[in-house]
Amino acid sequence: MNNRLLLIVCIIGILVVGALTLVDTPTSSTATVKDETVKSTDEGQPLESKNTASTTLREEQTLAKHWKWLSKNKASTETETEDALTQRLPFTEQSVFEALQAVKVDENGDVILDHDAVVSLDEALERIYNQLDAESTLKLQDLIKKALPEKTGEQTAQLVGDYKNFLQAKEQFDQIHAAAPIGPQTVASIESDQLLYRQLQTLREVHLGRDTAQRLFHVSDVNAQYMFESIKLGLDSTLNAEQVAAQREQIEARRKQQMGEIDNAQ
Repeated sequence: MNNRLLLIVCIIGILVVGALTLVDTPTSSTATVKDETVKSTDEGQPLESKNTASTTLREEQTLAKHWKWLSKNKASTETETEDALTQRLPFTEQSVFEALQAVKVDENGDVILDHDAVVSLDEALERIYNQLDAESTLKLQDLIKKALPEKTGEQTAQLVGDYKNFLQAKEQFDQIHAAAPIGPQTVASIESDQLLYRQLQTLREVHLGRDTAQRLFHVSDVNAQYMFESIKLGLDSTLNAEQVAAQREQIEARRKQQMGEIDNAQ
């Protein structure tokens, strides 16, 4: 990915944090959920939260509430080969739980595909995706399926596998575009970056499916559009100050409307 687009993507990430304040949901912040969610004891049992009833509601809507710890039920007759393989895996049940615990689940047991899920997937996979071969990926997915109710576990395991494939493909995508030349920032250069971002969106859809990708990255995409439009507006020398102010107001209003649509969809 060229340096200008990389900078834009980083700024989009910052905007996402700010934009989530526009979404009036009690679980919009993964960090908040993780701070208030249950922690594990040595026996693998969750401790009761000391916070209010609203915290309990958040816990019930996340994977943390549904997680069934496998380690406490581990049979003493496990073979040394299985133990050795476990030691070579780049994850543990604890690390997987800590990464995915804030993923939300609806009343039907379906995983909610939103920005919080992206944050959790990144936390689970960004450091290990290039260490996961076919066998270890299946081990990871099997752990998730066993730890969660059937429907939720199947969906989460599928999502984790697909996201791992996306991260591997994205690494190649970044390498291909890393050497792109950097010139002065113009409307044309920003439109070129927009085209590159659309290619990234297509890459997501290839590996995650169009509907899943659009739902997971809706917040990121809204902020990307806002960023590109704002930069191009600032570079447009044909507009006077009044016209710039009017168009900037329209851009802001469009972003708030789209963020409101995300709120209504959840």
